Amino acid sequence: MVIGPNDVVRQKYDLLIVDESHRLQRRKNIMGYGAYDTVNKNLGLDKDATQLEWIMRSSKHQIFLYDKNQSVKPSDIRPEDFQKLNAKEYTLNTQMRVEAGEEYIKFIEDIFDLRKPEKTEFKNYDFKIFDNIVSLVKEIKTKEDEYKLSRVVAGYAWPWHTKSGSKSIQKHDIEIDGMKLMWNSTAQDWVNSPNAINEVGCIHTVQGYDLNYVGVIIGPEFSYNPITKKFNVDKSKYFDTNGRNGITDPNELERYIINIYKTLLTRGIKGTYVYIVDENLRNYIKRVLNPVIVVTQIQFNKEEVKSPYQMETIKIPLVGSAPCGNPLMGEENIEEYIDVSKNKIRPGAKYFIVRADGDSMNKAGINDGDLVLCRWAEKGETGDRVVALLGGENVTIKYYDKRDGRRILLPKSTNPQHQPIIPEEGDSVQGIVQEIIN
Repeated sequence: MVIGPNDVVRQKYDLLIVDESHRLQRRKNIMGYGAYDTVNKNLGLDKDATQLEWIMRSSKHQIFLYDKNQSVKPSDIRPEDFQKLNAKEYTLNTQMRVEAGEEYIKFIEDIFDLRKPEKTEFKNYDFKIFDNIVSLVKEIKTKEDEYKLSRVVAGYAWPWHTKSGSKSIQKHDIEIDGMKLMWNSTAQDWVNSPNAINEVGCIHTVQGYDLNYVGVIIGPEFSYNPITKKFNVDKSKYFDTNGRNGITDPNELERYIINIYKTLLTRGIKGTYVYIVDENLRNYIKRVLNPVIVVTQIQFNKEEVKSPYQMETIKIPLVGSAPCGNPLMGEENIEEYIDVSKNKIRPGAKYFIVRADGDSMNKAGINDGDLVLCRWAEKGETGDRVVALLGGENVTIKYYDKRDGRRILLPKSTNPQHQPIIPEEGDSVQGIVQEIIN
């Protein structure tokens, strides 16, 4: 009762129900062009007809279960092919696989659509980000012992050296921080194969499967740029030949890779564990999971007494670079937290740290790469070294002054190229420089 597209064309059906219909193919990057062309010829279709057209020619009625977000390679049917059907559309409102339900599915979609998720915690669902690949693999094996059907999967970001017929002498495929792993040894029903717990599956081995726990490795082909706040795809690190050949538009490849990770991250019924190779992407997703305010309000307990031999510190957020020169885009997101001695902090003040970039304030003691401790402030006074936000996105450190009744931001540099800046409407002071910290 369950057949593939090549079998469908052998007879006529009253009704065909097509599950995973986003995996129907078109004539691009496929195996067996000759057989594909023969089917089109026998059905009276042109050479470039799709498997969707095979279904339509072979049945009176059709039901397609379709998710464009699970289209992961160029050979997949295009969304516009389904739109041309002018079919009756129904939305499946209940996701039966993941116990966290639709809220979790929406959470994953929001992360990869660069939207702020409405919810980041899910009752009775085990979602974790791992900083160590060894720990993730160990945890998945523990879940396999407890629940069964627990597997490690990854984006196709490593070549398949151990594939049958490969001439490579390398005995592993994936190496992360010294840990060596192998891709799936079989493409047929890998999830249920005897050695699957010791291997790593890819999208082609788990699409359509349910797992109790899934450990997802997001590979180096997919990264996050904290300056542009956008994802980056490195085509040279994506090794699915049929998934990248013929793609000239980088946005198209990015869409496929995002769909792959959306799919992998929604395989787990009881839990999803994640290891991310790119540190910037890992930090971005961690911030999504634990949203924090850019500035920190420091509060003190006056009755608290500490040992005089212990230096107390406060964690202050590093919020990006302040370009001392031609202003560039400033980062609003926290890069990390810096430990600052508590005796540098004024009670009741709000603090943040920026990293100086350039030489426009080197005569004021602020050099390229310095970490600058700043007090949050809404206005500056003449003579202050201020952190100013220009145009809503560009951050710069300059001296604050007034000339002819107008505000002006002055460089203090050995480089004569740096010129005064006259703030425009909407520009604002974000903080007052307190000192340079080590």
